[in-house]
Amino acid sequence: MDVAHIFATHERVQIMSSTTKLKTRTTRKDANEKNENKISSHSRLFLVLFTFRVSSAFHNLIHDCDETFQTIEPVHFLLCDIGLQSWELSGKYKLRSYLYVLLHAWIGLPVRFLLGCGGGKEVAFYAMRVLLAILSARGDCFLVEECLKIEPKIGATVLLVLSFATGAYVSSTAMLPNSFAMMCVTRAVASSIEYANFRATRDEFGECIAKEEVKKKKKKEKVSDDEEEDGDDVVVEETLVIESRAMERACMWCVVGVLLGWPFAGVACVPIGALSMWMVSAWRTAKAIVLPAVVLFCLSTLCDTFFYGGFSNGILKTEWTSSLVNIVKYNVRGSGGSELYGTENWSFYLRNLVLHFNVAFPLAFVAPIMALFSHAFQRILEAKQKKTKASSSTSKRRKVPWLALLFCALPFHVALVFFSLMPHKEERFLYIVYGPLALSTGITVAAIFDTFKTFSRVIKRAKIGQFIKSSQRAFSLLGALLGVLSLMLFIVLSASRTFALITYYGAPIEVYASLPVNPLEWLPDKRPSDDINVCVGDEWYRFPSHFHLPNEKYRIRFIKGAFNGALPMYFESAAGKGTAGAPVGLNDKNQAHVNQWFFPNASSPCDFLVETDETNDSQKYFKAEPNDYGWDVVRSLPFLDNSKSTDFLARTLYIPVYSEKHNVFTKYYLKVRTKNIASGKSLY
Repeated sequence: MDVAHIFATHERVQIMSSTTKLKTRTTRKDANEKNENKISSHSRLFLVLFTFRVSSAFHNLIHDCDETFQTIEPVHFLLCDIGLQSWELSGKYKLRSYLYVLLHAWIGLPVRFLLGCGGGKEVAFYAMRVLLAILSARGDCFLVEECLKIEPKIGATVLLVLSFATGAYVSSTAMLPNSFAMMCVTRAVASSIEYANFRATRDEFGECIAKEEVKKKKKKEKVSDDEEEDGDDVVVEETLVIESRAMERACMWCVVGVLLGWPFAGVACVPIGALSMWMVSAWRTAKAIVLPAVVLFCLSTLCDTFFYGGFSNGILKTEWTSSLVNIVKYNVRGSGGSELYGTENWSFYLRNLVLHFNVAFPLAFVAPIMALFSHAFQRILEAKQKKTKASSSTSKRRKVPWLALLFCALPFHVALVFFSLMPHKEERFLYIVYGPLALSTGITVAAIFDTFKTFSRVIKRAKIGQFIKSSQRAFSLLGALLGVLSLMLFIVLSASRTFALITYYGAPIEVYASLPVNPLEWLPDKRPSDDINVCVGDEWYRFPSHFHLPNEKYRIRFIKGAFNGALPMYFESAAGKGTAGAPVGLNDKNQAHVNQWFFPNASSPCDFLVETDETNDSQKYFKAEPNDYGWDVVRSLPFLDNSKSTDFLARTLYIPVYSEKHNVFTKYYLKVRTKNIASGKSLY
């Protein structure tokens, strides 16, 4: 071998080496760019959803008194040793999980240490809401991403519904177990769609992608062709395992939502469990359910035992307690029943969903029919193409797994039917399926577009004349116009409804926020050691929480009005029984007890009063008392009077000028005691 040949060979090797390095760098660069684009897309989606959620965190109302008395007040008690205790959280019934309460308390704990239980309380409240906004936005973001992968139209529709719908705005930052269960069910649905996406990709491209990866790997390792075939099977097996893990995550999220959130969320999880058993296996499904269930059940039991057990001579009682077991027992063998707290007819949820999702709800309602129709139509086209051996653009398009999507959306329909059959109905019961509702809307929209495109192709290929072609163009424009108008209608109606709720019913939180930080300047007859009594009658259920009272001197007091049901009572101090206590009078029969009422007297009067023109407690209650009061208005805000606002459109939506003209507003008052009329002694 001469020297020239050696140098030429060396040069060739160097060139090949440089080319290989360049390719490697290019491949890595492409992979990095792909990952960066993926992260960037995720960030943009999260930012959009978080913008709406953080707005809800700071402007959303407290729509349900259960949110106040079953979550917010126990959290306040754990942080500041003051709070109202509902009968479900008493040491006698033990129906609510303190593990869920602790999820919120640990967020407010740093704020409590930094700012104390004075002005920092409100900061802690909104910190908890912002965290819920983040969690909700994250779950919704994953759902939108998976929907975009499987069908862009579905993903875009889901994003619009979850961003603008009033129902999503109201539920996303509510401190209710139902809202937490909603986030978990949404993540479960997202994981189910992830599996459907994996499955659709594998069914479309077969196992060629996995085998190509095997070949590259084996070539690198310089193995024989016989060993390569065995490697193919291993990688395919690993691919199937990765797919099944998506469904296992879906089942896990269902378990978390049921055991840590709301037990009845299990109704919405039935279709997801059925999909997992059908597409994966019963063994993997059972494993994904049992293991996290055991862990969460043990954690919940330990937490409930600690908080409900109490202390005896400084030693924790060892009586094991599980709120999960107790709530099942109560609902199966309980003597009270949810009917004690009101019943509604079967159309309650239909009306409620129309208000909170407007045009999205009818589209979501017909999703099963549209999914089955699209699936059948897709199969017919596939059979026709195989028979004719045609290679059209339709066959090259990615096929949508309509049946798998149907199972992912079914939690909404199953829950709607189940809870509509129950006599006691509340808006919060359907929070758990707001994610599947958005998915159902997307399925219907995508199915309509898919069917329309298919028919358009058929018309286009059928050369029937110029009239058909011109009609097709006109029909396409009409369809696009109707789609844009429907989208605009949805956004306008949703924004109008959300703004109406905040405007019409936002007075209670603002009124309580008007209480003075230093009440002794307003009440010179009070001593620094005295409690400041804020009295409320029939407006008790709109009390936001102790987080909205300026400091720990204030006490909310319930005075007797027209309402004659059970009311919460103050927790006994932590130095006493604390969370293990069971104040006399708390019961599961919704029966009033004398201990729940506050009867003002000369030594312990009402210092502030919250009322409306309708309740008018200063006239109905205090004029009948021997110690009458005079009152000055501290603040008054308009509040919608539903009974007198008969115009449905003006009452449910905010329409500038029209709503002010056709609605009737009462006044929501904060009043301060000025003098004792019986003694004639003025405070000033």
